[in-house]
Amino acid sequence: MKLTVYVYARISPYAWREGEVEHNVSILDTMESYGFGKRVAQVEVDVPDLTRADLVLDAVNTLRGEQQRVRAEAETKAQELEVQIGKLLALENGGAAC
Repeated sequence: MKLTVYVYARISPYAWREGEVEHNVSILDTMESYGFGKRVAQVEVDVPDLTRADLVLDAVNTLRGEQQRVRAEAETKAQELEVQIGKLLALENGGAAC
């Protein structure tokens, strides 16, 4: 597949990289407004064959990863709530936790 890419460059505005040239490559022509100079290049890219099954499997794996992240967050929140419950019960029982 042949692509047009935009190669952007600018002098780094960051003090710790003073004078260094930063490069960014994008398929979008949108960065000139950020102070970047632009050059255009044509590149040839090997695109792997992806079947519908590959795409479905990738989507399922992404969702499973998100599911694990949500479960971990929920478990952390549940533990925090349990600590709060324990503190309230301790107050109600005169300092003796249930």
